[in-house]
Amino acid sequence: MSALPLRLFSCLTLFEFSKLCRCRSLAFPCHCHKYFSYNTNHLAVSLSRHNCSYATSYVHNCASSFRTCWSCSRLVKDLAFFCECGKVQPVSPKWSYFDVLGYPNPEPVIDVIDLGDRMRQTQKLLHPDKFSAKTQYEKDLASDASAYVNKAYSCLQKPVERYEYLLHLHGVSTDNVDFKKSDNTEFLSEVMNIREKVEEVIRDILNPSHSEKSLSELSGTVRELVSELRQRLNDEEKIIINLISRTDWTGALISLSRFKYILKVFEELREYELAWKQLGINVTTT
Repeated sequence: MSALPLRLFSCLTLFEFSKLCRCRSLAFPCHCHKYFSYNTNHLAVSLSRHNCSYATSYVHNCASSFRTCWSCSRLVKDLAFFCECGKVQPVSPKWSYFDVLGYPNPEPVIDVIDLGDRMRQTQKLLHPDKFSAKTQYEKDLASDASAYVNKAYSCLQKPVERYEYLLHLHGVSTDNVDFKKSDNTEFLSEVMNIREKVEEVIRDILNPSHSEKSLSELSGTVRELVSELRQRLNDEEKIIINLISRTDWTGALISLSRFKYILKVFEELREYELAWKQLGINVTTT
């Protein structure tokens, strides 16, 4: 690498380590974001001419990792809600639900307790009381950010919605999966058989006359069905997580659809949990 790109690259590194934000600390004009954008483009061209592919990528990444504060024109880290000047920033349309809650990468498995902590810590920063004396524009920005955080939390805390969102991030539609084309006719047949058992159990639960023998049999059937459906859900969820981790999006989509089929049947059975407990059947679905 020639001396010129090295010097320029060193300057950019110094610029980054100075957090790319305080105009007065650098020999740049006040609108440093425009200067920075202009010069990084020329720097990238210069580096590419000297076959510095890594450095060129570094320059572009530095430029795209920041945005400009609407109030003071300082550079703000892309995933930050606030500028160093204290002003709340608009939610970026590029932010994913994982980004907004501080996850470095989209993950299929999330600790829901940690997720809740992240949401609450973020919402503390955006609480309306902190903006009572601010301009209407700042109040609106904080409100929009808070709503987006809530939306992200609501999605990520639910496994099915989280898996669907992960697929969406990779351009995979979760609508209209054709099980016949996906060679899942055997699975559908199994689910239909389980659904028939569930419907039969529900009829028995709603039957007002139960002998001691029939209640005992019903209790055993309910216990077996709950156990079977739980196991199927656990097994299918492991498959989904594995396929997502392997970036097999088509396989993950099919597995997720199977999971949703089983979950729907399980939820139909759960609706009658209170009714069977009133009959003395001590089986829980949680």
